[in-house]
Amino acid sequence: MNREPAEAAIPAPLRFLLESGQTGREILAHPWGATPLGPLETWPLALRSTLATMLACPAAMFLSWGPEGISFFNDAYRPVFGDRLPRALGARFREIWADLWDEIGPLVDATLKGQSVSQSDLPLTMHRYGKPEQTWWSFTYSPVRDDEGRINGMICVTAETTGTVLAERARRRSDERLEMALSAGGSIGVWDWDVAADRVTADPRFATLYGVDPDLAAAGAPIDHFFSGVHPDDLPGLTQRIGQVLREGGRFDAEYRLRQPDGSIRWVAAQGRCALAADGTPLHFPGVSFDITERKRTEQALRESEDRFRGITNSIDQMIWSTRPDGFHDYYNERWYEYTGVPSGSTDGAAWAGMFHPDDQPHAWEVWRRSLATGETYQIEYRLRHRSGAYRWVLGRAQPVRDADGRIVRWFGTCTDIHDRKRAEERQAFLLALNDRLREADEPQAVTLAAAAAIGAHVGVGRAGYGEIDESGEIVRVERDWTRD
Repeated sequence: MNREPAEAAIPAPLRFLLESGQTGREILAHPWGATPLGPLETWPLALRSTLATMLACPAAMFLSWGPEGISFFNDAYRPVFGDRLPRALGARFREIWADLWDEIGPLVDATLKGQSVSQSDLPLTMHRYGKPEQTWWSFTYSPVRDDEGRINGMICVTAETTGTVLAERARRRSDERLEMALSAGGSIGVWDWDVAADRVTADPRFATLYGVDPDLAAAGAPIDHFFSGVHPDDLPGLTQRIGQVLREGGRFDAEYRLRQPDGSIRWVAAQGRCALAADGTPLHFPGVSFDITERKRTEQALRESEDRFRGITNSIDQMIWSTRPDGFHDYYNERWYEYTGVPSGSTDGAAWAGMFHPDDQPHAWEVWRRSLATGETYQIEYRLRHRSGAYRWVLGRAQPVRDADGRIVRWFGTCTDIHDRKRAEERQAFLLALNDRLREADEPQAVTLAAAAAIGAHVGVGRAGYGEIDESGEIVRVERDWTRD
């Protein structure tokens, strides 16, 4: 076989490095002559043999050789270094792992004295990528001897177990939470259904909840025994969901009612997971059932309260709205939507401000934010867009609702149409002002000019005046008019 000149020049005892992955090639290219080890060709047989074994191993391995602890490693170990990898080969072991030396230094010393050291899930704070990270490692340190049989280094076989340790911790926390729930006094029961044998074993809490004899449940009872107490209206949906999980595997969730011996109804929430064999056959179906009767009663009471609230607010002619403590608008009664003509829910959150006249929005926001910050009553007059598209004047008011500790838990507000009253007030103010101006005029021309100026300013036009139209209706003669400057 033809070889490249550089490869052909490599002595036969060192050619194993060519077949030892990226790290083997880097060892060949490293300037060893400038290190205490000297050129590759002068290395002792023990070092070359240990390297050949390590480089061919799929497990992550590290070799520290000689009094200086010169570092070698295989391809599987490279990710362990993180951003230290470019300077790791040939570095001194103690220098490359200086930040861990308080933890591993005593283990290294013991190994170099002839002991084999083994560690499982040792916690180490690593700095592989410029910041500390908590990791766990299982590894062995073993002495390595030179050609004369003296201990001249150590070899490490390691594996990071961080993921396993964290997963185990999470599992233990989950078990602890489950145990706490189980000790809560009958609110939860545990079952394990052997699907192939059609036997459900369950603890006394589960059996009592489902009306099954606890001794029978402990020994294993057919699944039908536990279905017998399910409310007839809920049974079809429950069996359909269970059938789906038996076919497909995976997670099971359901809420349904159980009839009790005294005729009462209890609500349960069942959660489980069905494991399937390789051919899709259901094997085991373990899970838990929670008694959620009180939660359901609370939810029902809340729904009834909300229904009463909506019935009351929708029977009132005023527009009524409500917000969360932070001012997020989450409720409007039917009068609001009838008045504004917007779709239901379109003004939730901060979208309500878009219904105000653009000139009124900054002031309305300012007053509302001040009320949210201080808890003061919110009151303001502004123009609200009517379903006709016109803006009409309304009076907005809101009061905070506080809990026993004085914290605001909700705001309730109203909007009252005051447009006609506002226009009447404006007309009255206009007439009073006009009367005052006319009293000051002492000649007819001054009177007409004052009246034209007042009317023009009031209705917002650019020109106003008094004139005569001839009999043909085609000519208008304006004696004097007012023009906006």
